[in-house]
Amino acid sequence: MKEMDLKHSEKISELESKLATKRDKETARREYEYDARKKLYEAYEPLLFQFNELAENALRRVIALARASRQGKLEENSGWLSTSGYYLDNTMYRLLIPLATFNLMQKKLTMFDLKLNPFFHQQYLLAKLLYHTFAHDIRLASFDPEIKNYDPNSILKEGSNFRKQ
Repeated sequence: MKEMDLKHSEKISELESKLATKRDKETARREYEYDARKKLYEAYEPLLFQFNELAENALRRVIALARASRQGKLEENSGWLSTSGYYLDNTMYRLLIPLATFNLMQKKLTMFDLKLNPFFHQQYLLAKLLYHTFAHDIRLASFDPEIKNYDPNSILKEGSNFRKQ
């Protein structure tokens, strides 16, 4: 009988040890996720807010460019986007500053962080798509109205009819 009680006691000790180990792992995981969420809200959320504000500002500039183009105010070398004008510099700033903010977002995150908050993950993916559109000038030139024979390598050549899209 004593031998059986000893086996039961060992089995109970073993089960208690396994439960304690499992509980410790779960506690460590919960604490890690809590700290990661805290970091996410402290570091990422303010950048996401800035990005959204700056992206809205960039969108307003794109709308203003479309309106100015319809009014004939974007003529090459004499319009609002002439190389010596304030409007060109300001437009470049407004279009690129959201991308700089996205770059800061990238540096502060890990994929695990984003999995903790699906909304942040979606916002990050949208910002990433926007960020990568600037590298797709060839694809953009192929959409209607298509720019025939678009060659980004000829942009800097004298007499070229193409500009970076």
